[in-house]
Amino acid sequence: MWHGSIILGIGIWLIFGGFISSLQHPVNMVVTGFFTAICCFSSSRIFQASVLGILGLWLFISGIHDWMSVSTRIMVGSTNFLIVGLLLVCLGLYCIILQPRAMAKKEQLDTN
Repeated sequence: MWHGSIILGIGIWLIFGGFISSLQHPVNMVVTGFFTAICCFSSSRIFQASVLGILGLWLFISGIHDWMSVSTRIMVGSTNFLIVGLLLVCLGLYCIILQPRAMAKKEQLDTN
């Protein structure tokens, strides 16, 4: 249950970062991407781990790119924060709401 709450919190943080320009910094993206990628190791389902790992690496690499690069291509932008944030909120809500119901059904079938 705590896993979904952390994912939901990271997603909300990214959505706020998409609207508040002072939070749109490469360091914010690197740290958030690192924590998102770490969450993929504790997920119970393979598709959740895959999605979290890909999103975490995307955030991490995007932040590193803008932090270390001198190119004009900027990957730390409000669109990047909002899209990844919305995906993480949806995944976090899935973990919080739907997964306990599926586990309860499985336990009920096991007891019968």
